[in-house]
Order: sequence, then structure tokens, then C-alpha cells
Amino acid sequence: MRYVLTLGFAMLSSACSSEDGDGSTAEKKETVSFHFETDIDSGDEIEKCQFVGMPADRGELSIGSMFHEYSAGSHHFLVYRTELTEMPAGGEALVDCKESGWMSQVRGVVYAAQETKGRFEVPKGVAQTFAPGEVLLVQTHYLNSKSTPIHAVIDFDMELVDPAEVSTEAGVLFFYNPSIVLPPAQKSFAELSCPLPEDATIAFATSHMHKWGVKFRAESTDAATAGALGPLYETTEWSEPTPRVFSLDPPAVLPKGSSIRYRCDYDNPDPSTVVQGLSAATNEMCMFVGLYWPRQERAVDFCFDGSVTTQGTKSALDSLKCMVACGGNKNAECMGQCWSAACPKAPTALMGITRCLGDDCSPACYIDPTGSECASCAKAKCPSEYERFVGASCQ
Repeated sequence: MRYVLTLGFAMLSSACSSEDGDGSTAEKKETVSFHFETDIDSGDEIEKCQFVGMPADRGELSIGSMFHEYSAGSHHFLVYRTELTEMPAGGEALVDCKESGWMSQVRGVVYAAQETKGRFEVPKGVAQTFAPGEVLLVQTHYLNSKSTPIHAVIDFDMELVDPAEVSTEAGVLFFYNPSIVLPPAQKSFAELSCPLPEDATIAFATSHMHKWGVKFRAESTDAATAGALGPLYETTEWSEPTPRVFSLDPPAVLPKGSSIRYRCDYDNPDPSTVVQGLSAATNEMCMFVGLYWPRQERAVDFCFDGSVTTQGTKSALDSLKCMVACGGNKNAECMGQCWSAACPKAPTALMGITRCLGDDCSPACYIDPTGSECASCAKAKCPSEYERFVGASCQ
């Protein structure tokens, strides 16, 4: 059976078998599929989001291989986990990610891509698992620099495997370094170290930067692992980096107690400061993405306990106050000063809390981050992230 969901409307169709060249019929793997189409005008940049539901009629779902294909022009395509158990009102509509506030529902990553074709592969016995009807968030980002409109088409397929054959759950490392400050007419870098509390077998790795990125390098802090594997990932390509696929024989194991340390180097020839943000035209990013197993807690997947390379001394709380006073990324120079002043553990703790505040808590927290209204809302919505946020001192 092949479940097909066109973003904007849903339908089910079946394709349980296919005819081979000799006329025989071979059973196809069951596949959950998503299909997306939209138009992007010349010069436009879009970042659209939509909730999609996994099939709810067959019990727990185990997903082995995943693969995608999309039209040229996409900056990235992402599929996120949420904690939603049913489709929210209006969730099936394709909307602007920023305006919807739906990114506050993100609790993990399922798939990440920024090439026109790609796939995540896992060996037998390993899979990502999903509850019946689990709600995911799909995000696509296109920047049309052409003189003509783009008709974008995205297809994403998830192959089902028998849950009884799965012994290990896979996860996706999705590290984001928010502490990015590119002074005008200068070279600079951003570096983040993400701890691994348990052994992790890595199968796939790639980077994500914007146009000021000139080099990316990720490595294990464990000397023996670094010696055996070399850099976990290295590239000088920002727009379409080629992912690294690791051998499974022997497996590439990153040992417990080690960290993944990665660095982005930048060259900013422009007369203005550039800071982190979503726009591929005006902001920068520094990300490491990897498929691994066994899956660990969300704080590991998102590197909420990571440390950036900085000489700053401001806590996460003081950093948020600083950014609120700046009024956001439109004042890049002011925001850059805030990030530069933050101590090593503040940026990832700050990223964790701002990721989940959403429309419910953000007004109160941006008005008074230390106020009782903010604390009450944040503790109810994301208690572990709030605990890290208030506890991320520079001691």
C-alpha cells in the first residue's frame, strides 16, 4: 500500500505490487509518501510549513530507508517531529513558517535535505519509530534568484519495515549554532561542541551554511575515533554540500563521553554585520546534521547542552534580555553584540527555550524574561528547556 499526501489536500491510493519486465508481479515495500507543489515568483524567498499526519490505521510504524527528490532552487527541506497527537485546526494548510508560529511545536527531526536527491539508509534491525497518527511538521525553503517563476515539486518517501524486526531506534542529530557574528569586511568563524552521553553509531553526516560560509569541518573529540575516521564531515561548499555516508562494516561508533565539535568559517565582504537567522539572503547558519543510533534524548539531538567557542560572560537570561532590547535580527549589529557577550553554554540553552516558547509564552517572555508570567508559561510548555535556560550561568 502506498499512502500519498499532497500538501494542501490528502488522498489515499494503493500500489501494493508492480509488474517486472518478465511479466511477473513482485510485491513492493509499503511506503508512506508526501507530495508538495508550490510556485515561487522571481526574486522571492519562501519558508512554508504544514502539518502532516502519519497513517493511524496500522499501529506503531517503523521507518527504515527514507528518500526525497525535489525541484532545483530549494535551500532546504525538513521533516520535524512534534508532540501533537491530532491535527491542529488549520494545520493542513500550507502557511508561512514565521507567521504561523508552528515551529514552536518542533521536538525532533525526522529528515533533512538540501540536495535535489538524497536518502537516509539504516541497516536491518534499525528504524525510526512513529506512533499511529503522529503529527509531523514539514518545512520547505526556496530562494528564487532566477528571472522567471519556479514551479517547485517535492516528493518524500518513507519505507515501512516490520516493527517486530526492529531492535534499535534511530535518531537525527540536528545541531544549530546560534552564536554567529560576521563583522563587516572580515573573516570570522563559529564553533560548537556537542556532548554524547552514550555511544552513537553514525551513518550519515552533512553541513548547512549560507552564502558567507567558506569552510565547514566536524570532528570527534575522541582521539582514537578521529584517527580512524578523520573529519566526520568537511566541505568548502555551502549551497549543495555532498553528504558523507559512513561504512557500516565496521560501524562508525562515536564513544560515550566524547563530543562532536564542528566549525564554520566565513568571509563577509559586505559593509554590514551578519548574524544567524532563517533568511538565506540576509542571515547565516552553522549546522551539523547526522543520522545515528541508538536514539538518545531530545537534548542530545538538538545539542541543548553544547558549548560555543566564545570569551563572553553573559548568562542565557542576560543574553535574552539583551536581544529583547535590540528588537530582533533587523538590528544585526546590536544582536551581534549580544551573541558575542554570551558565555559558552548560554547560546544553546537560549536556543532551546526560544524554540519552544511559541505564541503562548513569547509575548510575556520577551516583555519580561524574569517575570512570573513568563516562568509559569515556559515551565508548563517546556520545563526541561526552561530549566537549562535559567541554569545556564557562566560558572
